[in-house]
Amino acid sequence: MARRRRKQRGLESFEVTVDLMPLMSMFISIIPMLLLSAVFLELGAIKMQLPSGDPNAPLTAVEKESLGLTIYILDDVFAVEGRGLPRQAAARAHDGVEEGLMTMLGQAVATHPENKDVIIGSGPEVRYQDIIQVMDLARKVGLESVSLLGTGAI
Repeated sequence: MARRRRKQRGLESFEVTVDLMPLMSMFISIIPMLLLSAVFLELGAIKMQLPSGDPNAPLTAVEKESLGLTIYILDDVFAVEGRGLPRQAAARAHDGVEEGLMTMLGQAVATHPENKDVIIGSGPEVRYQDIIQVMDLARKVGLESVSLLGTGAI
């Protein structure tokens, strides 16, 4: 920044000029670095299937044959049900370790290894952290395709 002094009728004033070259030099060195680093970023995505908005839509052949495995996240339990499976419930541990749910999902996958779909049902009071935790557990046992079911009151 350069300053020049000017005197006019007893008042002193300054003329200020801004030197943009250092700023432009910084941008010239930062932009290629950011572009190069973007190549090495790995992005992960969770595959999800959203239901159609039409409640009267006919079931496809795949939906008719599917297990329909559903996990309901309730206040104090996880409930698991599906076509041909008995309804089961496991107490929620609330400390991050959900062994009961993991066991139930493992049994469902063992009896129906062709099934890769799961539906997670939750009410409006369920925290997102709990939903993500159930999604992670489902992926650990081999249920890769996750659908979400939001219900007013389960």
